[in-house]
Amino acid sequence: MPESLVPNPEGLAELKALLEARMTVFRHRIAKYARDECPKQTRRLANTITVDGERITAGGPTDVAAPGYTRKDGTEVPGKDYTYSVNYAAAVEFGHLIVAWGHDTGRFHPPDPYMRRGLQRAIEDIPAIFKGGASV
Repeated sequence: MPESLVPNPEGLAELKALLEARMTVFRHRIAKYARDECPKQTRRLANTITVDGERITAGGPTDVAAPGYTRKDGTEVPGKDYTYSVNYAAAVEFGHLIVAWGHDTGRFHPPDPYMRRGLQRAIEDIPAIFKGGASV
């Protein structure tokens, strides 16, 4: 085998690290754009869009810190940390039947594909991400 075609292990490791770093930027960009595109009545769904390693998730548990406050009588109420999840991420993305009080209304709420729009926006950024000019 000609010497120029023999793989350089250090070079391959460097290339792998570079690709992993760029893919991390790409995943974070998808999540950012999905949060931007997400319908925002309460921001709860947008706040659950996260990057966990190689996965982008929506609707999972989210930690929230509620601030403390002072009652009218002057007593202090400490802040509280809590976790919430939303179980409607897929229903928003793909649409859903409208059910009221356990009865099918026969109507359908159309999809609002916030994740797909976020992915499309991130795809448009691929040249900048892989040229190295873009960051998380």
